[in-house]
Amino acid sequence: MQNITAVLLDDYPDKYASSLFFGTPLTTVRACQSSIAYFSPNDLFAFSIWEGNPFGTTRTEFYICRAVSPYETGVGVPRVSPGADLLLKAKGIKTVRAVLAWLRDLKRNGQDLPKLSPDFYKAADHRLRTRVGLPSPRPSPLEALLSP
Repeated sequence: MQNITAVLLDDYPDKYASSLFFGTPLTTVRACQSSIAYFSPNDLFAFSIWEGNPFGTTRTEFYICRAVSPYETGVGVPRVSPGADLLLKAKGIKTVRAVLAWLRDLKRNGQDLPKLSPDFYKAADHRLRTRVGLPSPRPSPLEALLSP
């Protein structure tokens, strides 16, 4: 399967989990507690990584990516091969929870998350990194007027 992006998803209870939040893979191959989701070029997908121990969470990350075509150079993203266009990255419990709540609000307001523009997610990532806050999940009055 060349020209596609693979995402490794695992589930080891109380130790490690990586799961898909949105995106529709071409196919998914399952083996024991792992699976590999394959995406076509330009598909958007989001996934989370969680690690823990008996005392609680030790690491949590969330990524929104775009699968790259064979002629593009992607960046290294954990669990993604050969790489992807990284649109949004969140690390830490507080930040990941804020991003997940924001995405749920977007979905509740009728947005199809994989169909949103990559630039929308890049702008949200920039706002997240500069600590300005994520954009409102509701359309602005101008966007509401322009929508069909």
